[in-house]
Amino acid sequence: MDEGVTIEGLDGLQVITNGANGQQFEDLQSYMLLLEHEDDVIESVLELRAEWVLSSSSPLSLAMDKQIAETLSLPLGSYETHIVADLSDVQKQAVNAIFDVTQRILNLRGISHLVVYRGLCWNERPDWMDEHLEVGHRLKLEDTRTLSSWSFDRNIANHFAANKHFGVVIKAEMSIKRVFAIITILDEAESVCITHNQDDVYEIVSIYRRGTE
Repeated sequence: MDEGVTIEGLDGLQVITNGANGQQFEDLQSYMLLLEHEDDVIESVLELRAEWVLSSSSPLSLAMDKQIAETLSLPLGSYETHIVADLSDVQKQAVNAIFDVTQRILNLRGISHLVVYRGLCWNERPDWMDEHLEVGHRLKLEDTRTLSSWSFDRNIANHFAANKHFGVVIKAEMSIKRVFAIITILDEAESVCITHNQDDVYEIVSIYRRGTE
């Protein structure tokens, strides 16, 4: 059993960052990597983290997803290979460094789990989702990605889920072993998590329906 505390919400994020703002937290992570990596790797770390914030579905972000799956010997998702970027050796080192420094910080803070939220939305309810779904039910995702974005701020997840005609917000208590990165730049409050296990189920905390399905 993991030892340590479980943190939740923006107050929990402050425990991770030790009160640092977004850029200060980025600088802390870069400093922790200085003794182990060359400058080009650290520069690539910053670029890749920023890329994920801009688009988690960009060719570079998909390549990070694939790299983590290969590093951890996880099943590869069904990628459209023609849109997945080819990472250089430096970029591959940077992806692994992001995961490493995240794990070190979470362990240093004595944290074992994060309570985080994920908003999902569609133009219509997916066929694989029970039409009688209600708040409090448990949901198994049909997710082919290794990495996914979860928020410390439930309001952010709610806002995303309400973007289309059907949406849900799910809640997870995520072991830190499954946390790839903590993103705080550009006002993000995000945990990028390794959600490869198709058997995982998550609690539904909000449902949004507009019009008829």
